[in-house]
Amino acid sequence: MIYIAAPYSDPDKEVVNRRVSLVCKYSALLLKKDLSNVSPILIGTSIFLHATLPSDFAFWQKMSYDLLSRCDALYVMKIDGWKDSIGVQAEISFAKQHNIKIEYVDVDHLIAQNLI
Repeated sequence: MIYIAAPYSDPDKEVVNRRVSLVCKYSALLLKKDLSNVSPILIGTSIFLHATLPSDFAFWQKMSYDLLSRCDALYVMKIDGWKDSIGVQAEISFAKQHNIKIEYVDVDHLIAQNLI
């Protein structure tokens, strides 16, 4: 199982929507390759359609770590803001502490190749 990490929060809703879209498309790409994956962004955005919950990492941290601890790898999507994202950086640290394989995904390359 692959855990997809990407930045989420931003004051600009268009930035958030773009990030969610990229995660959705990347998840679909992995599924087409028969690679099961999970992301709190995908789960959270589905929940937000039907319920009101906080969107900050402090709220989602426990669930994120619970999911990540059950995964074989962490794939970090290098979307603008990933280096400054509290959540992404915490997930990377958690993966390192728990010897979970980390891969960094070149999103610009995937877009240029028309893969996402």
